[in-house]
Amino acid sequence: MAAHQTEGNKQSLARALGPGQPVLVVQPHGLDHAPIPETIEAMAADRLRALATLQPRGPYLLGGYCNGAFVAFEMARQLAARGEDVPLVVVIEATAPHGGASADAPGDRYVTFDRGGVRALTARDRASEAQLRHSRAMDRYVGEPFAQRLVVVRTAAGRDPRRDLGWGRFAPRTELDVLPGDHVTLVTRHVGLLARALSAAIERTLAARAAVACRNEVDER
Repeated sequence: MAAHQTEGNKQSLARALGPGQPVLVVQPHGLDHAPIPETIEAMAADRLRALATLQPRGPYLLGGYCNGAFVAFEMARQLAARGEDVPLVVVIEATAPHGGASADAPGDRYVTFDRGGVRALTARDRASEAQLRHSRAMDRYVGEPFAQRLVVVRTAAGRDPRRDLGWGRFAPRTELDVLPGDHVTLVTRHVGLLARALSAAIERTLAARAAVACRNEVDER
């Protein structure tokens, strides 16, 4: 399952993964006329209600790109807190949450790049309102520990000096994949490499689960 993917990226990634790997894509909040939740926790809870109608029980393999990585990670945490099986979360091109921003942070502290210039991000229309709400939610999100496997996918062009982009402090079982390209080309020009990395992460996870099940079966005998 991939959270927060645009329509074009969703189709490209799903095709690259192939028919053997079903993908359930959750669109970002703000693409329809429904209210946009104020926090990452609320966004995750809302998407979990929709997920439950399609797949009420796990195991769940979750992933998200950019700000969608926060939502996917929080969905995994909430599912795990309910006792659901979440053996894998993949965060793609997203630095770990740092939290700390107040709920009433002024909108003019956010900027966006528009036709080569920089301007303050304000809620001028539905799209800019969604962008601003997502930015505020990400700034406020603190995050909590996650005990299962976490795979961090980043590009070689990324400037963050932390190899794991800071996610290691949330998940002790963190793995890293560094792929060519940048934040945009990873999900366009290099989407085939991204799909292979995701498939490999899923295969490793399923193989580890099978090995544990086999050992448990031997112990029971």
